[in-house]
Amino acid sequence: MTVYDEFYGFHESPFSLLPDPGFFYTSRKHSKALNLLETAVFHQSDFCVISGEIGAGKTTILRKLLHRLDKRICVGLISNTHPSFIDLMGWILSAFEITPVSMQGIAMYHQFIDFVSEQFSKGQPTLLIVDEAQNLSMPALEQLRMLANINSGGNLLLQIILVGQKELRDMLRSQELESLTQRIAVNYFLAPLDEAETVAYINHRIVHAGGQVSLFDYGACAKIHEYSRGVPRVINHLCDMCLLCGYAENARTINADLIDSITSGQPLEIPDDENSTVMHAAGMAQSMLKPQTESIVEDKPVQPDALAAQVETPLPENRLDSILSALNKSSADIEASGVVSNDGLMLASRIPASLDEDRIGAMSSAILSLGNKTAQDLKLGRLEQVLIKGENGYVLMMNAGSEAIVTVMVKPKAKLGLIFLDIKRASEHI
Repeated sequence: MTVYDEFYGFHESPFSLLPDPGFFYTSRKHSKALNLLETAVFHQSDFCVISGEIGAGKTTILRKLLHRLDKRICVGLISNTHPSFIDLMGWILSAFEITPVSMQGIAMYHQFIDFVSEQFSKGQPTLLIVDEAQNLSMPALEQLRMLANINSGGNLLLQIILVGQKELRDMLRSQELESLTQRIAVNYFLAPLDEAETVAYINHRIVHAGGQVSLFDYGACAKIHEYSRGVPRVINHLCDMCLLCGYAENARTINADLIDSITSGQPLEIPDDENSTVMHAAGMAQSMLKPQTESIVEDKPVQPDALAAQVETPLPENRLDSILSALNKSSADIEASGVVSNDGLMLASRIPASLDEDRIGAMSSAILSLGNKTAQDLKLGRLEQVLIKGENGYVLMMNAGSEAIVTVMVKPKAKLGLIFLDIKRASEHI
């Protein structure tokens, strides 16, 4: 749920950054990738590879594939890949809910082979899907090939699908992995969407969520394609920012001017990890009613486990100070920033003593003016992001993990999309 859902008539958030097969858009590229995987699994091909840019939709394709597979297939999916094959074997056993009898690599290898053979005897082929496969070392990839050597005598006991970023495609071109490459039946690179596909993608998600297809005009969609380079996750992020800003501006349609207002005219790039949930806002408002005389104030920061036990444990000295300082310097439009726990405890703040008290008070009033339901949704984490417009600027809030949020006060004409990205990067280090 987002703060703008009701305003735009959505029954669910159209541009969530979490993979959702229900929102799967059948672009020519995504449909081809899915059909190739389905066909390869049906025809019992040894190895399949899907690669593409970060956020291209690879994980969504995997989830869609899992919904379509024959229920008799025993599937294991791992995304915690490691360069070491021993570590990888541990994750493989875990994916199939196998308890290791030994942590020795050779023992885990034989235990898995025994499991695959037993499944085959029951008429249940085994499918191993390795996500983020670009993180594997060359030796680990070669060991995966050897693992598939159980397939012999015309019987396919184990199929393996490798999914990863474009680096995976480059690795597989290495002469060192020639034996593996020769066994790959499907090797598909998922390219970004073109402009027409971007327009259709945006409209598809809006309609699926219950909105009107005319919400984003064509000019806005074209701008989004330009700034996102056609990468679905970046499209989602940018559309989400547009709707937040549109809601703040009471705009019923999104046009190209609004897109320009939240970007600097440059393509956007976002981190790989895009799982944000904004929680509590009122605590930050109360804490920022008056500017501090010093640049940073830290009040006994609390770790999440210790918070539950009511035990206060200090964070490393100057850690939050450095993070907030870097965040404030990232944009001249950021006026103040802070980190607040979801129960309203100010963990740290960077508020210049020169900042006008009325300015802070106005922004605090904007936060506190939220309705009771919205405030409760914030506290319970049912809202993904928050943007609040005041008389003299905005308050932006984003999840920082560990039951805390980063809150930033910005000037009225700030490039909000870029500042959200800066907050995102800062929150990853808290």
